[in-house]
Amino acid sequence: MQKDMFTPQAAEKYLDAINQAARTAVPMVEHVKAFDDLAPFAAMDLFMAVALGTSPNTVTSLDPAHNRSDPRDLKFALDAMRSTKAIG
Repeated sequence: MQKDMFTPQAAEKYLDAINQAARTAVPMVEHVKAFDDLAPFAAMDLFMAVALGTSPNTVTSLDPAHNRSDPRDLKFALDAMRSTKAIG
């Protein structure tokens, strides 16, 4: 986990990971029918970039030809998405 993530000095350490997660998500728009299909994956990748300093690239699973996500990370993301839908 990132330590002291709310100071400007700490932000410098994980800003690159956030930017990369965002750059990875943008082209995936072409592979979804609705933004709601993209948003949960992009949100997971951005959250993990902040929390861990690296993105699991789950959003790339939307384009099977360019999927760079680890199956375990993708399963975690899908399970998290299902649980939030169940909660409402």
